[in-house]
Amino acid sequence: MGRRARPILDNPSEDNKSDVKKRSERLRTAVQSAGGNNRVATRANIPLATLNNYIAGREMRVGPMIALAEACAVSLDWLATGREASDDNAMITVSDIAEMSDESGLRPVRYFHAEPQAGAGSMVDQWEGYEVVTFSDYFIRSVLGVWNSNVFMVKVSGDSMRPSIENGDTIFVDPTPETLREDVYVMTMQDMFIVKRLLIRSSDSFTISSDNSAFRSFDVPSSSVAWAAADEGGADLRIVGRVLGRIHLGL
Repeated sequence: MGRRARPILDNPSEDNKSDVKKRSERLRTAVQSAGGNNRVATRANIPLATLNNYIAGREMRVGPMIALAEACAVSLDWLATGREASDDNAMITVSDIAEMSDESGLRPVRYFHAEPQAGAGSMVDQWEGYEVVTFSDYFIRSVLGVWNSNVFMVKVSGDSMRPSIENGDTIFVDPTPETLREDVYVMTMQDMFIVKRLLIRSSDSFTISSDNSAFRSFDVPSSSVAWAAADEGGADLRIVGRVLGRIHLGL
C-alpha cells in the first residue's frame, strides 16, 4: 500500500474487463435495491462521484468493495464474483483448513486477535490466537493482487499511520519474503509489533517512518533488517509482511 495506488493488473485482459463490467452491473442492482446511490454512498462513507464511477465501470479496490457490500447488505463474494457464498463457507475453524482444496474456490485467511500498533507497538507474544475467514480465490488474486496462500488479516491500533491507516482499520498482510520496496510493512523491533512505512535512503540505510507527522521517523542500517520468515535471529528489525490494503470491518 504505497502512496500511489497501484493497478490490479498492468495490462487488463479482455476477461478482466468483462469481470469489471459484470461487477459494475451487480453493484448497480445492489445499490438500487438498497435505496439508491445517495443512500448507499452515505452508508459506505464513499463520495457519490466515486460510487457513480464504480457503477459506470471503474474497477473497485478492496476497501470500497467491502464497504459497498456492507452498505447494500449483499455478500462480498457475490459482489466480487457473482457467486453466492453458502453459510457453511462463511467462517471456518482452524481444523478445517487442511480440508480445503484449491478446487473449492475458497481461500482461508487467518485473522489474528492481536493488534499491531501504528504507534508504540504490541508484544510479540500476543500473536497467538486467530480465527480463519474464507475469501474467494478470485478476491485474493484479482482484488488484493497476490497469488500465494499466506495472506493474513489483523486489526491496527493507533494513529501514527494516519491518514493511510486509521485506528481500528483491518489490514491484509503478505508475509512472503521479497525485495524490500518503499511501502508499508508490519515489523517487529525489540519484541514489539509495529506498522510503519519503509523508505529507502541509500543502499545501506532505511528510514522507518510514520505517515502522521506528529510521530518521529528513525533510520536503521539495511544490514540490520531482515524478513522474519528468513531471519535466524541476528536482525534488529524484522519484516513480518507487506501491507496490501486496509478496510474497516468493525471487528
